Amino acid sequence: MPESTLTIDVVVTVIYCDDKVLVVHDGRWGGFTLPMTKQRRWPPGFDGTDDRWETGSDAAMRNVGQCLGESFPRPPGLLGDVKDVRQRSPSGVINDYRFQVFGFRVDKRQIGAGVVGEWLSADQILNPKRRPICPTARTLVDTLQDYGKTRGRFPPAPPANPPRKSVASEAIIRRQRQGEPEQWLCQWNGRWGRYFLVGGHRIDQETAEECMCREIKEELDLDRGADYDLTMRKEMKYGAWSTSSWQPTDYEITAFDVELKDTACAKIEANAHNRWLMREEILSERCTDGKLISLTTREMLKLLGVLH
Repeated sequence: MPESTLTIDVVVTVIYCDDKVLVVHDGRWGGFTLPMTKQRRWPPGFDGTDDRWETGSDAAMRNVGQCLGESFPRPPGLLGDVKDVRQRSPSGVINDYRFQVFGFRVDKRQIGAGVVGEWLSADQILNPKRRPICPTARTLVDTLQDYGKTRGRFPPAPPANPPRKSVASEAIIRRQRQGEPEQWLCQWNGRWGRYFLVGGHRIDQETAEECMCREIKEELDLDRGADYDLTMRKEMKYGAWSTSSWQPTDYEITAFDVELKDTACAKIEANAHNRWLMREEILSERCTDGKLISLTTREMLKLLGVLH
């Protein structure tokens, strides 16, 4: 097989209703596939913003609008990433593809005007006798079925009632050096392939403060008092999609301001998983080198009023 020439990032939207998934015909590939698109880079001034990448969730909603012919007030939910998919492009070039896969549940099986599509079950998509189904669609659905084994099922189950609950503490660690833009400390999470704020779920009978100190010690190897000071900033409650459970979740988050001391700097810089991120990177959910940043990080800083 010829060497791959490019790594291409693609956003996929799984539009589902009960146990059926919408597949649409793509003339370039000559078959039915899941709705997908590349993220766009918005020029300076577009929508009052700086030059930045479109977020994955915005690209996923473009797929929804194009396939269903209407807009929606709620965002999609990230199902996961599918990486290292090698295939030949319509022009015959072999590329490596990385997919961000989002899910979007609808209450009725509809298809927008002018769209050629049909609603199929996962088994129907995977059936090799059913044609024309693009290999990419089968690869993605097969992978998502594997993910679903630990998250209930694929497509995701209807929302639980009452919703799942998650209680956590998060650290807001900020710096602004002279002549440089404001930055926030995040850490790479290999499981999810994204940068996140430092923090995590409370365990046992921990208080929010005890949880925060434990997470800072585990993730940054810093000790309260010797390396940093801690101040509770805000308690927040909000609902959002959970990628780990594939369910809408009620979050209770306690955010803390962390003031670093000189002793902390060397420890932070010594860990390659730590990274100071700028406002434009967090808003676009993408670092300058292409690595992804979690939607949770962006939304948390927005809720705190420190990111506009």
